[in-house]
Amino acid sequence: MKLLPLRCPQCGQKLEPHHNDVVVVVCMHCFTAVTLHQTGLQPLDVYYAAPGNDRVDAWLPVWLFHGRVHLHQRQSQGSSKGADKDAAELWQRVQRLYAPAWQQPARQARELGSKLVQAQPLFQAIPRPDGALLGETIITPEDGLKLLDFIVLTIEAERKDMLRDIKFNIEAGTPALWAIPAQKKGDSWQLAARV
Repeated sequence: MKLLPLRCPQCGQKLEPHHNDVVVVVCMHCFTAVTLHQTGLQPLDVYYAAPGNDRVDAWLPVWLFHGRVHLHQRQSQGSSKGADKDAAELWQRVQRLYAPAWQQPARQARELGSKLVQAQPLFQAIPRPDGALLGETIITPEDGLKLLDFIVLTIEAERKDMLRDIKFNIEAGTPALWAIPAQKKGDSWQLAARV
């Protein structure tokens, strides 16, 4: 085991993650985002999405992968020609794959990821707004890819046919971390970015 001093590689100030699961922490002095790895601490670019309205309750982390889902086989019970065609059309056009990266129930992460992947929003990057702090990021890029597997399965399982078997692979490059403006709605979040 290697012990690392939690100091910002940009300004040298102490980093203070609030939970043990955090993989990206923001320096409260210079606002540099820093990845926490066993190999060391590295600055990380974070892209802030333009808000769609004035009210922003939080800036939530989302990994954005550019890539493709290659659907090799899709079987369902009974006739599924419409669902198969819809699936083929969706995965041919999808180029942006989104994995929510903050602490939330797995079901909510899958549902939100599913909505984002199907909608394909294109966020507008802006300079970090005054007072904007990236929410705690607990999902690594590697775990984000694993979450994407479940997001694809969620999308396909929600089609009107009865999915029996599916084979696919995800081809994706290194993701970018986005801070997405959000509003609190009951016990969940609603993203509020301009697209």
